Order: sequence, then C-alpha cells, then structure tokens
Amino acid sequence: MPIIDTAAFHSETFRMVHDKGGSQFRDLDVSDCTFDNCTLSGVTRPERMSRVSDVRLTDCSLVNSQLGPTVLEDVVVDGLQANALVLCWSFFLRRVRVRGRITSIKLNRAPAAMVSPAMQAAFDEARAAFYAETDWALDLTQARFVATCEIGGVPLDLVRIDPESQAVVRRVDLPEPDALAELREVAPWAHERITWFRDDVERDELLLVAPLAGKKARREEALAGIAHLRRLGVARPEPAR
Repeated sequence: MPIIDTAAFHSETFRMVHDKGGSQFRDLDVSDCTFDNCTLSGVTRPERMSRVSDVRLTDCSLVNSQLGPTVLEDVVVDGLQANALVLCWSFFLRRVRVRGRITSIKLNRAPAAMVSPAMQAAFDEARAAFYAETDWALDLTQARFVATCEIGGVPLDLVRIDPESQAVVRRVDLPEPDALAELREVAPWAHERITWFRDDVERDELLLVAPLAGKKARREEALAGIAHLRRLGVARPEPAR
C-alpha cells in the first residue's frame, strides 16, 4: 500500500501522477502546487479507496485531473483553482474545511460517470456506514465560490454552512406552484436551482451556495434569492448536527 506522510510541498508541479487506489496520504502540507493530468484514487470498489488525512492544501491548482472515490479526514482546502469544473466522485468526508476562493466544485454520489447498480449499491452501503460514525463532514462557512458548488452523497445535516450566503432546501419544504412562479420573477438564480431540484426525484435535499467570489450582479442575485426563500420558509440556515 503506497504511503506518503509527514512532508511539505511548495510551488511544485506534479504531472501525470496516477494513484490507482489503496494509498494513504497523511500529515502533508501542500501549498502553491499544480496537479496536471493527475489521478487520485482511480478505483471501482469502496474497499480500495485511497485515504487522505491530516492534510492541508493551500492555493493549489488542478489541470485536467481526475478525482476518484476517496476518503478525506481532517483536511483543509484553503483556496483552489482549476481549468474546469472540479468533479469529485463519491468522496467520503469527515471534518473537511473548505476556505478562501474556490473554483466550481461538484461532489457526486456516484463513484464514476458510468456505474452498474451493484457498484453503486456497494458505495452507498459503505457511505452509510461511514457517515453513521461521523460527527461532521464538511465546513463551508469560510468558502467563497466563484460559481457552482453542488454537494451530492454527503448528508447535509453534517455540513456546516454560512447562514447569510448558504442554505438547505428539503423536498418537504418545496414551495407551491404559485410561490414558485413568483420566485421566477424576483430571484431567477434561486428559481433555476429549485426547479432543477424539484425535477430530480432522487434527491431529498439541496444545498444553495451563493457565488461570493463571482461577478457582483450574480452574487447579489443569489443572496437575494436565498433571502427570499427564507422568507417563504423554504430555505433553512441549519448547522450540522
């Protein structure tokens, strides 16, 4: 099992480094580094997931890199940029803090773009056991996203959020059609996300995150949309349990 621990990396570029799973990365301080066409935890079975623990990444960059199913525990990501949307496949998170200016991120419940029902079931079973023993998963209270932040596969009651710029929407609280029509007029950003959420029957909850590091008009529209949803009793500024 590859183990990389107790090291510091600064202003380095890693190219074509491919982790095939079963690795441990621990007690690392990584700052101002670029990962170019790299792979983390390219696995198809949950028992082969690589583990990242007690690691701090500061102002790092991703270029065309693949992030496969990984266990992250006691990790800090402080500033992150990428040349495209960062897709994280079936990440299991425990006490992960995301801070600073962050590019667009999407955490997927699925372990890959194409999965069989058996593979998905195996990861879902492992995920349920993992979060049953997790005090909290993710802290976004100090994150400033450029655009998109989508969280899938992480229980939102284990996510710490900023009550001013982030909110949880649950399916049981979705607005009536008349209120949804009104939302289209006063808060298009929020209407777009709520409509998408309503049509995605596999999701029971949605995290709304205003792009605080994005363009001013988009940022203000998102903040206004979250505030309007709170007035409707739809969006909840809930802390992690």
